[in-house]
Amino acid sequence: MDLSIKLYSLAISEYELSVIPIEELKNKKKIGRGAFGSVFKCNIDRDIKMVAIKEISIGNDDESASIKNFLNELKLHSKAKSNRIIELFGISHDMDADSCYLVMELADGHLRKYLSDKKDELQWEEKIKIAVQLAEGVSYIHNVMKVAHRDLHTKNILMKHGDVKITDFGLSKNLNSVMSSKSDILGMLPFVDPQKLENSHYKTDTKSDIYSLGLLFWEISSCRVPFNKLDAAFVVKNIIENKREEPVVGTPLSFVKLYSICWNATPSLRLTADQVLKQIKSLSFEPVYNGVNITNENSSDTRGITSQTIL
Repeated sequence: MDLSIKLYSLAISEYELSVIPIEELKNKKKIGRGAFGSVFKCNIDRDIKMVAIKEISIGNDDESASIKNFLNELKLHSKAKSNRIIELFGISHDMDADSCYLVMELADGHLRKYLSDKKDELQWEEKIKIAVQLAEGVSYIHNVMKVAHRDLHTKNILMKHGDVKITDFGLSKNLNSVMSSKSDILGMLPFVDPQKLENSHYKTDTKSDIYSLGLLFWEISSCRVPFNKLDAAFVVKNIIENKREEPVVGTPLSFVKLYSICWNATPSLRLTADQVLKQIKSLSFEPVYNGVNITNENSSDTRGITSQTIL
């Protein structure tokens, strides 16, 4: 059986995903490319509204276990009831193109572009609002859905009317990515748990999500991609050696302290999602980092990277 048909059949028969006939998806327009294929926006007949459809490319190297794990996470995602999680409406299959699609809520774009576009106007009140919503979403995933996301980065965080929507559950860890561009790889590498960078067999978990959350918070503070001037090998080397990006001048010190705990190299020393949420909701905007008021031990003068031991 063709792999895309196999995935579609399993989704219907065993994983209770809603089926949306391809004929109901009208006026398809490509809006981007994800890690697993093209992304389109289109109208859906039944509601006369715009949705996003995300192509799922299934390669010959994808094992049955990976496909089933992926479908299980899609089932969980489809049942999620949170404003912080992008809504998954169902699955569709185009027999002519031999493609499967996830039919999802349409957002305005991803967080990385949002931060880049608004870097000169974002105030700290809005930055912290985004961080709070991120923490709410991760807390929901961990405590209500009872899973780890395992692939959090600013391109998997979507924005809709200025609000956070988390997406892409289970994609990268369960199916083979077709992502190949150097910029994509470099843009996501800093969010990977150092334990995983050191040991490819390390099983990422909720603590890995907290590490990623720390990097997300830093990117929110700076409005730029972590380690964006370094090549991949140097990024990995510095992260494994416990080096992290410097705080941005003007960042509330309580926020610096929070994200620094999140990205601690030792998983057991990282906070839980609920602890992060509690702390960020009571965060103080004063004092702020002024470039000198944080103890920086074992600092490196390499392109602005400092040791994690900045507090």
